[in-house]
Amino acid sequence: MNILLWRASVQLNKAQELEQFLNTTMLQLFKQYSGCNGVTFLQYGAQLQCLSYWRNKVDAQQLFQSETFKSLTLLMLQRWIVAAEPAEFIDIQGGFITIEALTNIACEHLYEA
Repeated sequence: MNILLWRASVQLNKAQELEQFLNTTMLQLFKQYSGCNGVTFLQYGAQLQCLSYWRNKVDAQQLFQSETFKSLTLLMLQRWIVAAEPAEFIDIQGGFITIEALTNIACEHLYEA
């Protein structure tokens, strides 16, 4: 499995608006791609990170090449993002997460959406 990491700086006065967009529109877009095993949006202060989990890089490339993804990314850049870094693939080297933590994350997102 590969993780795709994307980092950006956001306008703090619009952070709540961006959070709503990410947890609705962008979340649904990621769910449409069968090779996507999940996505997590993290924000602390003006820093936003998007971690998406992919079966392989080819599946992620299909998302990037879609017109929907391109237009939604442009929308984010125009409305909420101050600066963004190129996305990068990261191989998982180790670690763990409990089933309880995964369940809690899934339930929190279920109630937000």
